[in-house]
Amino acid sequence: MKIGKLNSIVIALFFKLLVACSIGLVEKTNVALESSFKDLKNKILKIKKEATEKGVLFTAFTGLKTGSKVTSGGLALREAKVQAIDETGKFLKIIEKEALKLKETGNSGQFLAMFDLMLEVVESLEDVGIMGLKARVLEESKNNPINTTERLLAAKAQIENQLEVVKEKQNIENGGEKKNNKSKKKK
Repeated sequence: MKIGKLNSIVIALFFKLLVACSIGLVEKTNVALESSFKDLKNKILKIKKEATEKGVLFTAFTGLKTGSKVTSGGLALREAKVQAIDETGKFLKIIEKEALKLKETGNSGQFLAMFDLMLEVVESLEDVGIMGLKARVLEESKNNPINTTERLLAAKAQIENQLEVVKEKQNIENGGEKKNNKSKKKK
């Protein structure tokens, strides 16, 4: 009888230890993500402030028009977008790292919370003129709910790919000269 009771106690203690370790991992993940999220939002605000000081008028943006055709400070605006994209990339790497830690023990609520953070970050990019990304990511997630590591990482990759397209459009590597690639038709 004593051996059975001892086994029950050992199993109960083991279970409590397992739960405590799991909660500790989740708490560390939450702290890391929240800290990185706040840092990124502050950096985006700083990037916007610096671009404003260089002459970018963010108030001139319209619903879909967020380029140098609707505001002054073309090069500064493009640089601000690239800086914001680079900082967002760092945050997305942290999301990936933390998601992989939770791959075996995480639940759908945790992955959804990480996805919500990514959506908030994408939304904050609108402050520097990167528009429409949140809607595209949400549309994709309707068909594939974010409830596993794999789906979260797929959404992350989608965001990265779309940000890369925006970054390439900024044409910063070519000395900031934005060239009009549209050829004029001859009559």
